[in-house]
Amino acid sequence: MLAVCITMLMMTSKPSFALGKLGHQLTCQLAFEQLRPKSQQKIIRLLNTMPAKALAHLNKYNHSESKAPMTYAKACTWADAIKKESKFERFKSWHYINVKRDKSFIDRKSCRNNCVTQAVIYHQEQLTSSRSEQQKRQALMFLGHWLGDIHQPLHVSFASDLGGNKTKIIFQDDKCTNLHWVWDQCLLTEQVETNDDQIRYEYLYQKLSKILNKNKKNGNVEKWKTDDIYRWASESITLARLPKFGYCTTTKDNHCKVNAPRPYQLMNDYQKYFAPVINERIVKAAVRLAHRLEQSL
Repeated sequence: MLAVCITMLMMTSKPSFALGKLGHQLTCQLAFEQLRPKSQQKIIRLLNTMPAKALAHLNKYNHSESKAPMTYAKACTWADAIKKESKFERFKSWHYINVKRDKSFIDRKSCRNNCVTQAVIYHQEQLTSSRSEQQKRQALMFLGHWLGDIHQPLHVSFASDLGGNKTKIIFQDDKCTNLHWVWDQCLLTEQVETNDDQIRYEYLYQKLSKILNKNKKNGNVEKWKTDDIYRWASESITLARLPKFGYCTTTKDNHCKVNAPRPYQLMNDYQKYFAPVINERIVKAAVRLAHRLEQSL
């Protein structure tokens, strides 16, 4: 009975977040709710054994009380929360994959080490086979984060501009001054006019849940589950290379040339055009994450 109560708490608990964490929390909350109760309870047990110091650190990062119960939604921000810690230095490059500007798809040869495609494989295997509770918990949190990252188009892009972080743009929200920031944050936050984080989260959660249910009915969810990580990454770079995306312009030799001038003026209806795209990317990430978790837990 206690396990059931805890499960219900995690399913209904609403995350507290800084805006940049919104996409990851939505991805992992939607994924968690797709799992069988048995798998949900395994996640809860792992998160409930988190050391007090780590719990307080992650809760602080998510603007929660230090002893607040850890949800999977909050746990999926862990890979960002520990970026500045020296013992996790090697994982910094695992958030993304860089390719040459003439690359329009991702395969095994694109990267074998220290990138997001390899990160998914590594931490799924660790979650499946590790006998260490700490390793399994970290793998669980890393895996959720990597699934979010690989579905954000600019985490599969080019090193020369740091995945759009150096791509200065003019956007309807003056807070977002580079293209990576637009895709990490503003395409989500601009979907509802409010300064209240909780209202924004609730609105997007309900919206994405409807998208998920629609795709369950039309059979897309089952198709998404069977796709592999290189398909996910290829979807992202295909989006990033679209002319309307505002990242680059494809030349005759398939080279993705930097747009000029800088800052680059995004098209007027950019938000309207691409908000449904980021919403579907998050839903796909949640579906694929849930599938991987069921395989591994």
